Amino acid sequence: MIHPIQFAGLNTKEYPLAFYTEKPFESDLDLAVDMLSVREQLARERLVHDQHLVYAIQTHTANVAIITENNAHTIHQDVDGLITRKKGFCLCIETADCAPILLFDPVNKVIAALHAGWKGTVQEITTRAVGLMKEHFGTRPKDLFADVGPCISQKVYEVGPNVFEAFKELPINLDSVFSPAIAPGKYWCNIKEANRLLLLYNGLLASRITISAHCTYADSDKFFSARRDGFDTGRMISGIMLR
Repeated sequence: MIHPIQFAGLNTKEYPLAFYTEKPFESDLDLAVDMLSVREQLARERLVHDQHLVYAIQTHTANVAIITENNAHTIHQDVDGLITRKKGFCLCIETADCAPILLFDPVNKVIAALHAGWKGTVQEITTRAVGLMKEHFGTRPKDLFADVGPCISQKVYEVGPNVFEAFKELPINLDSVFSPAIAPGKYWCNIKEANRLLLLYNGLLASRITISAHCTYADSDKFFSARRDGFDTGRMISGIMLR
């Protein structure tokens, strides 16, 4: 199932195509299978041209690629974020507990799709993406709209002291990001809140940031979860495209 995304406060006439998938789309670690399923439905509904899905081999980095007509059909290695201003190319990322983040600049007509697990978050992939949009396309952060999609929620995302210590390097207050877990030395981590705070730190307006209420771990009927089902589970796809 393809679920459309609406950015808070954005005029519908300005909307890019934005979505995330729910089951039954899955991959078993073969993103091409996911893409084939998504491509077939998007093409069937005449939303995206069959060959215009852009994706990457994600490795939990802060590496972000700028997509042009020349590299749109390349499988981008070791990349966890995609940016473009080209119409008709759908930027896609896969997740199964990590946060999918979609960005849209309606003034300069630029979009981005980011994969932000805890590693991408502490490496500030959001900061990297916003910086590239500013540098290459003149984006003003206050003009950006952001959607943080379905991911694992704080109440079930237990992490160790290594993750807690890594987050201390971020330029945000962690009081709302971590709370002590029952197990000694463990914490409950709020990936959604961490990325919301990083978006605010980078100049986005709170009124233009949408946070999904869904938990991929808790809602097994709709979402895959690596924490719940193991790493070899399927993946959801989140995508955004200028029309």
